[in-house]
Amino acid sequence: MRMVECVVVGGGPAGIAAATTAGAAGVETWLVDENEQLGGQYYRRLPPQFGVHPAKKEPRSALQVAELIKRARDAGVSFKVGTSVWGIFNGKEVHLASCGATEAIRAKTLVLAPGAHDRVPPFPGWTLPGVVTAGGAQNLLKGSGVLPGGRVLVAGSGPLLLQTASMLVEAGAHVVGLCEAASLGGAWRQGLTLVQHPGLLQEALGYMWILRRARVPIWKGTIVTRATGSTQVEGVEVTRCDPLWQPINGTQRSLEIDALVVGYGFVPAIELSRLAGCDHWYDAVADTWVPVRGPNLECSVEGVFVAGDAGGVLGAKAATLQGCLAGIAVATRLGRGPTALHERMSSLIQRRLRKLEALGRGLSAIYARGEGHYSLAEPDTIVCRCEEVALRDIRASALEGNVTLNELRARLRVGMGQCQGRLCATSIAHVLRLTCGIRPELAGFYTARPPVRPISLASLVASMPAGAVAMRGDRQAEGSTPLGL
Repeated sequence: MRMVECVVVGGGPAGIAAATTAGAAGVETWLVDENEQLGGQYYRRLPPQFGVHPAKKEPRSALQVAELIKRARDAGVSFKVGTSVWGIFNGKEVHLASCGATEAIRAKTLVLAPGAHDRVPPFPGWTLPGVVTAGGAQNLLKGSGVLPGGRVLVAGSGPLLLQTASMLVEAGAHVVGLCEAASLGGAWRQGLTLVQHPGLLQEALGYMWILRRARVPIWKGTIVTRATGSTQVEGVEVTRCDPLWQPINGTQRSLEIDALVVGYGFVPAIELSRLAGCDHWYDAVADTWVPVRGPNLECSVEGVFVAGDAGGVLGAKAATLQGCLAGIAVATRLGRGPTALHERMSSLIQRRLRKLEALGRGLSAIYARGEGHYSLAEPDTIVCRCEEVALRDIRASALEGNVTLNELRARLRVGMGQCQGRLCATSIAHVLRLTCGIRPELAGFYTARPPVRPISLASLVASMPAGAVAMRGDRQAEGSTPLGL
């Protein structure tokens, strides 16, 4: 098994920054990403074979990520794109899969920067074709130049909704409205925090101007309670909600649409840090589990670092700074470069991060999270999409005494599908809260099990140690199943 000094997982802003910083310090660094192009969600762009229309300029984001990739290459970073990390064993033994081939490498240090995924609590009709997440809509636009629909409603909560709605307008969609669950009444209280980030304010005002020019109404304190349609989404029911995001009876109205873009923020992708054996804690404000990290982003497992949104969602700027901080920590641990310089650089980055963390707290106050959207599902609403488990089944099992996520998984198979619980874990934890009064932190989370990304059976067998393959062959000779089970 090959030994590599540093393996960075995730090719977004945090991963690229970590790899570049470590590589520039002389650390042998591999940057692994499952996409064919580096950049992550933030810098996602059209495939090179699409080309750019002669009348259009190359998007600024494409130029930015091209420069970042060049810096990483100049720093000596090796790229492994189109490659999934499907397992981490013994702390830092990383197993990769690409085009049916597998590879295992032993990392002296490991930086995990897999980002985050959309939070979408279940509601009636949310599984209809045409209902997509905010991140999914951006993927379609950035990565394929495809609209999710022609007549679109954007709903949920958080600053990403403004950006997504603006992108849809500029791409030619008719955005019928933007439903923001938060009332935004406390925005003025965060004025002092916001004015310290003029670039962010300018960006937000730019999105507002795009929507105002397109006459897109913004309905604050409003939530989508139902999507309707036969073979695809054809309409939605929107309702005014109170500060806890509970629908207010008698305020419902219907809209005709052919696509619904919905998102209530993000949940850190922690499956890899869990596989690595890192400790996690429940952040009640963010309503999610996050890895326990020290000042230099090192986790409870020595030599494992988590950077970017996988450690708590703060945006691309913070992710980039955290990537640099993790890269410096890797170089320090491996004895590369002057320690005094590393300490000064880390101190500077940590001061800038504290400022962005204050901004994050301010935005959390502006978009104060309610819990009413977790009570929208009806008894026959599917909660675990992969295994098609409905709300009534989860409630019944919980009342029988299965009051942790692992117990429910053993009983109902929730969280055992392709997404490995990424979509349903938070929602099911709140089903337990509403059904039995079990707090989400007591419900726990699903035990992480490889493979955390889809991998073919042939690739899985090819990754087995030679002795295990020989044993399998012996069992076949004894008349057992082809897999030796």
